[in-house]
Amino acid sequence: MYKSSEEAFRKRGKFDESDYKKYVGESFFTLVNMINDDNPVKRSVAINILSDDIITDESLIRLVLDRIIIEKCLYVRLEISRTLEKAGRNAADIMIEYLGMVGDNRYEEISGEVSKKKSYPLPRDLIARMLGNMDKEVFPSLVDAIDKVDKNILSELIDAIGFMVYKNKELSTVENLQIINDIIKDNVYNELILWKCALALMSFPFEESIFILNEMLDNKKLEAQAKRSISLIKEKM
Repeated sequence: MYKSSEEAFRKRGKFDESDYKKYVGESFFTLVNMINDDNPVKRSVAINILSDDIITDESLIRLVLDRIIIEKCLYVRLEISRTLEKAGRNAADIMIEYLGMVGDNRYEEISGEVSKKKSYPLPRDLIARMLGNMDKEVFPSLVDAIDKVDKNILSELIDAIGFMVYKNKELSTVENLQIINDIIKDNVYNELILWKCALALMSFPFEESIFILNEMLDNKKLEAQAKRSISLIKEKM
């Protein structure tokens, strides 16, 4: 039983200390090539060993982002996520270009479901999730991208912004709330973006947020999320 379970983990890219010791002495060139090796364990361990190089090198950042687009193995995806989440604005600017490119489980229309969790729901888009988990120093990159990305990508960017603010209370300011309000004003006919903004507003426990959300209550598609966000805001205030 143990052996078969271990084999299953390795097929998903999980490596152990012996794998690390085996490959840590390989040349930089060999390790870079291993990122796209057929063996998922080699992919994982190479990304782990090269993590410090990856976060500072644009070509390597793009290499692992291109990899994650096609990657099916959980532990390889986790290694890429952990690595890029340690990176700075140089990586964030590139990662924003990849929003909407990994996986196909993003919302394309308003969901009838409302999360019952008191914490911010994890963004479905993996790149948005990684961006939201990065250091708050990359927040200006997220804001700068608002007017640059396509509308179908903006909804994922809003998730990253809301998620980052939720995890970094010092970003929860009236000034940053205005960023969300400006998106709402510029997208009054895009219900998906408005719904994502209603979700993001739960990261801003201010009376101003409640006022904005109250204006959404007349829209039946937005009503449930607006009420949920208002409730969570009031609990924080």
